[in-house]
Amino acid sequence: MIITGDDILIEYVQRIISILDNILIVCKSKCLDNSSIDKVDDLIPQQMKFVLETFVRHKIWSNKFSSVEDSFSLVKRLKLRHHEMVERRSKILRSTMKKADPNITKEAILEVINQQDNARDKIVSRISS
Repeated sequence: MIITGDDILIEYVQRIISILDNILIVCKSKCLDNSSIDKVDDLIPQQMKFVLETFVRHKIWSNKFSSVEDSFSLVKRLKLRHHEMVERRSKILRSTMKKADPNITKEAILEVINQQDNARDKIVSRISS
C-alpha cells in the first residue's frame, strides 16, 4: 500500500475538524450564556480562520460552493471538503480496479476499498504533527 499526500491531508483535515468540534462542545458546556456561541467560527483566531478559508476556497476544488453552502460555518465547509477528498480517493481506486479487472463486482470493489481504508487509517493516524 502507498500512502499519498492526499492521505496525509485527509488525516490532518479530519484532525482539524475534530479539534474545532471539541472546542465548540467545551465552550458550550463551560459558558453560562450558550446563545452567545452560535458557531465555532467565532472562537477561531483570525489568522487561523484566514488560512482555513483559503484552503476551503482554493481553486483546486472541483466543487465550488453555492451561495447557500458559502453561508455554512467554516467547520461545515471543511467537512464538505474532507468528504470531497475521501470520495475522490475512492473514485480513483474504483477506476484503477476496474481497469485491472473489468469483470470485478461492485461488492468486491467496496470490500477492497474498505480494507485499504482501514489499513491506511491505522498507518496515517499514528503520524504525529
